[in-house]
Amino acid sequence: MRGQIEAAATELVFRHGFEATSIRMIADACGITHGALYSHFATKEDVLFGTIERAIAETEKMMVDAMAQAAPDPRSQF
Repeated sequence: MRGQIEAAATELVFRHGFEATSIRMIADACGITHGALYSHFATKEDVLFGTIERAIAETEKMMVDAMAQAAPDPRSQF
């Protein structure tokens, strides 16, 4: 559920801006009550921080995977 909340928040913030996006809007987009949303995140800022942390972790994983598949540094062959 956290991932669904973060995805909905990302989309809403992108469209409306952080200040104009409410917890109720995020909850409605997920099909849950705003009270249920609060069982996963204490504040709207926590939703934003969770979204940022997830994006950083996904980016880091993509970079590690890409580096593992990259050809060895040609300078190391000499």
